[in-house]
Amino acid sequence: MIETTDLNLLQFASADEIKARTDAKLRALVKHAYRNVSYYREIFDKSGVHCSDIKKVEDLHLLPVLSRQTVKDNFQRKLVADGIPKIRRRLTSTTGSTGIPLKFFSDAASNALRSEAWDFLDRWAGIRHGEHNRVWLGAPRPKPRFNLRHPIKSWFERKRFRQPKDLISVFMLKAETVSGILYEMQKRSPYFIYGISSSIRFIAKHIEEDGIALDTSPVSVIGTSDTLLPAHQQHISDIFNCPVYSRYGSYEMGGGVAQTCPDVSESIHVIPELVILEIVDDEGLPVQPGESGNILLTELTNYVMPLIRYDTGDVGIALGPCGCGRGFPAIREIIGRNYEQIQSPSGQAIHGWEFEVYLFYEKDYKKYIAEYQIIQKGNTIVLRVVPAKFFSEYIQNTLRSDLKQMIGEEMVVEVEPVRYIECAQNGKKPLIRIIHDI
Repeated sequence: MIETTDLNLLQFASADEIKARTDAKLRALVKHAYRNVSYYREIFDKSGVHCSDIKKVEDLHLLPVLSRQTVKDNFQRKLVADGIPKIRRRLTSTTGSTGIPLKFFSDAASNALRSEAWDFLDRWAGIRHGEHNRVWLGAPRPKPRFNLRHPIKSWFERKRFRQPKDLISVFMLKAETVSGILYEMQKRSPYFIYGISSSIRFIAKHIEEDGIALDTSPVSVIGTSDTLLPAHQQHISDIFNCPVYSRYGSYEMGGGVAQTCPDVSESIHVIPELVILEIVDDEGLPVQPGESGNILLTELTNYVMPLIRYDTGDVGIALGPCGCGRGFPAIREIIGRNYEQIQSPSGQAIHGWEFEVYLFYEKDYKKYIAEYQIIQKGNTIVLRVVPAKFFSEYIQNTLRSDLKQMIGEEMVVEVEPVRYIECAQNGKKPLIRIIHDI
């Protein structure tokens, strides 16, 4: 089995060598989880599965899927490992974009590897730190709250707090601010763009529509946080005249764990030193290449609070080996969140990515819609649209008719032109919002 931990060398090892390495890491993690984490001990004992039965990635289906709600219910009480020094615990929390905010511990012992993996993915995108300047499109960090139990420490934390200098807040992003933001970006040349995918798409759309000429192109663009489909990547690449990458990550897994292949843009490679990524059906069984399913992650480096078969809430499409020659596992694409869906009165579910395919590939509304968001309130669906250049009242009526045909007669469909789509608190723009009656 290959011994190197250098990702630059490891990426070109054979798939069999990398698989053997991943299986060994999985066996060690499962053994640790059974011995030291009461939640997993109970799961194994109840199911009749012994930790020695999990010998390889293909055996993971013997274990149940770990949901966000289960993590929330068992945090500290059952999911934190015994025998690991408390100094390795790093308390982290998610934004709750799935509706379930989450607290969990990451493992400080894995910080160096995660940082190395991040730099490795940057190098895949042609970025050289110290040479290229980052333009970060994201949400501002909240200022630390004052903690009455630790007033002196809290005072210093708040006094030292600064927003990152390279951050451009997505809350500033409006049609009328795009040209100013582009000016600020190009002042940082040579630069690369990293940020929330929907915000990058918004800027690219306005560059195209307003005929803005860029004096300097970025080295590359990396989209993250929300969905960046292959067609989006190509459009952004055409506008910015540079390569575009989709980086897939998770707060729960400590950041970026996968990224578009540097040689084959139709695939996304997973960093096998960090995680095992499964794409499974609703029964938790692997899907075939070309099929979509739920994305589960097993973090191989967190011994403080192991997350095994954790349901990310994302939907992806499986893929066989990538044609680039790298041995890293690959998937075809991330297509959205499985909670981003509307429900009809009869129980029919329509996912957000299905709207994307219908509006922009089957019906070709690309030149009429700059941005959109779907709101469901009871039996009413409202499509909020930021009109593009050729949008008109006729297009609005046609759009309503086409959506009605897609969704069915049991729901009311409205199309509402708006000036912009507001960001959520975390800076993302959810494709679907459900408004519940109180």
